[in-house]
Amino acid sequence: MGLTALLPLIVCLGVFAVPVLLSRRKISARAHDYFVSSEYTPPTAIQNASIAYALPLTTVAALFAFGASTDAWPAIISAVSFGVGVWLLYTVRVPMLAFLSRALRRDQSITVHEFITKLHGNDARLRVLAASLTVFALAGLTVAVAFALAALLKPVMPDPASPFIIAACVLLVAMVSAIWAGNSGVIRAAQAQLAVIYLGLFVATALLIYLAMSGAPSLPPQATFAILFVAACCIAFMLYRRTRYIDTSPFYTTGSGDADGARTEPGAGAFVRFEKVLNVSVSVFAGFVIAFAYIAVSGNDYLELVHDAAAATLASGTQASWLELVSLGLLPLFYPLADLTNWQRIAAFEKNNPGTDDTTRDTRAYRGLFRIYAIETPLIWLFLCMVGALGAAAAFGEGIGMPEFAERLLQQDNFMSTGAVAFLLVAVFAMAFAMMSSAFSASLCAIRYDILPAVWPELRSETASPAQQAVARRRTVISGILFYVLMLGASALIAGEGGSRLVVAFYCAQLAPAPLILGPAIARARGGYGIVDAKWALAIVAVSAAIGIGAVAAHLASGVDTWLWAAVPATLAAGFVLFAIARFRSVRQSA
Repeated sequence: MGLTALLPLIVCLGVFAVPVLLSRRKISARAHDYFVSSEYTPPTAIQNASIAYALPLTTVAALFAFGASTDAWPAIISAVSFGVGVWLLYTVRVPMLAFLSRALRRDQSITVHEFITKLHGNDARLRVLAASLTVFALAGLTVAVAFALAALLKPVMPDPASPFIIAACVLLVAMVSAIWAGNSGVIRAAQAQLAVIYLGLFVATALLIYLAMSGAPSLPPQATFAILFVAACCIAFMLYRRTRYIDTSPFYTTGSGDADGARTEPGAGAFVRFEKVLNVSVSVFAGFVIAFAYIAVSGNDYLELVHDAAAATLASGTQASWLELVSLGLLPLFYPLADLTNWQRIAAFEKNNPGTDDTTRDTRAYRGLFRIYAIETPLIWLFLCMVGALGAAAAFGEGIGMPEFAERLLQQDNFMSTGAVAFLLVAVFAMAFAMMSSAFSASLCAIRYDILPAVWPELRSETASPAQQAVARRRTVISGILFYVLMLGASALIAGEGGSRLVVAFYCAQLAPAPLILGPAIARARGGYGIVDAKWALAIVAVSAAIGIGAVAAHLASGVDTWLWAAVPATLAAGFVLFAIARFRSVRQSA
């Protein structure tokens, strides 16, 4: 059974490693060339990398569990909220693009922490606090993905230690890749993983439909709804993607950020041809999903079938509490706004299209960049939820998680069930590589721009000499590795009892600055200036993060789920209330 995991790992590792090698690091005097982009980065590649990053294994496991328990409403609420959250990111485009344009021209920090610090009093303590919370959150989420990967591999690997060794190796490869190739290589590699994710999911889904049909005389309504939904998603993907699931632009050796006059990397042509074949393969297997779905529902009255399946799936309500639904709605709504990875990729897009400080300039290209991101990510989230429903039908176990699902399918001991698990692992490994490398790259960005200058002021990016830039990169990498190793060790100590619940604490830490980002954008739209004093901004971030992390700690200590689901709403409520109080006091003092 070990080959069921090792072969998918080799496939994903190969597709991930080649773009990293082709985007090898270029030595440059500018920090932006390493932490933002060292070459022209195609907007489609940025889109695809963002979608792949938005599929962390912890989220995928939750979506699968919702589908397997025939409780689709939490997944629907989360998916719709994420799409709206990306729109919120678009709403702050005017001050964001002006900030990024100035920072890129001056080789200054492009992070969200610098953005809120410049707006709210320019206190270095706020920058360091917010950046530290981001590094803490991204490291924790990355380690959580590693443990989730190990849990999924347990039914597949014969040796109890093997899943943890493989998960640690995946994390190590992702970190080394981010160090070797910089953010440009991470974007290229992550966007290539998106096609691997789709290929693995579509093949696994087609096999699950076959297993569900052959394992029972009639499909349950929830499985029928899942089949209809995944088929509709595949049709939509084939129509608007037009067999272009990943960008096939050539790789360049230039470090100027412009493709003009640059030569392509040796061997890049062969990989580009492979990407084109991979694009076609994804569409072919999407067609297989559609064909299997047609066979599964043929011979029925389609309108009646759709009505009964939708009624059984959506009209049955949900088992989740109202507080759980609120938390699942608020987290994806505000997380894209505060996630540093999104700011990195917007900066890479802005570096391709240098603008001016004029905030009224046209942003149609920026809007196009995030349109697919806001639509396709919720669709694939719901697709994963429906895969959970199909997995429950194929494995004869409602309410099972992904590890139990893999174990039951492997117990059937036939080619179709083993193939379904293998191709699902292909998608899972691709998700892990994309998320881990992107998160580590963002962590290095925060350390270099916001934390390192607080310790060594002479290493500020805009004033450092080429020799100092090299020293800064070296210290940044060492600091990032040490912190991630520390987080890995700390998480291993508490991974048994409630370790997975710490994911909520990490999310709360990164959500803390959200009021300082969104508040000024809302106030500016109304003709005002939504800024607060530096001390108030510092208090907003510190208190919000402390309340969220404290709520998770209370849950771990008491075992009461209410504390866990209250963490995200409490974090955001505390931040926005303090922001409103600060604004009210500021208005009264100026009156």
